[in-house]
Amino acid sequence: MVKKKAEELEEMYNRLLQELVGNPPLVTNRYAYDLWYQYKAKVESCAQETIAYHPDYDYDLLKEVVKSCAQSS
Repeated sequence: MVKKKAEELEEMYNRLLQELVGNPPLVTNRYAYDLWYQYKAKVESCAQETIAYHPDYDYDLLKEVVKSCAQSS
């Protein structure tokens, strides 16, 4: 049961990152890449913290909380 929950949370985390951050821009556009990387780091941090403290959140609520956190950081 714990392993299944951990797999579900990991899947949610990966899906969340893909939806909120997406794929990186070309490295040749250094400015855009740096902005993307900074936002990705914020999203990762917010997602990890939110999942750790609220593993019971459904995906939609998690997405809104993480998005809000990343934009306000």
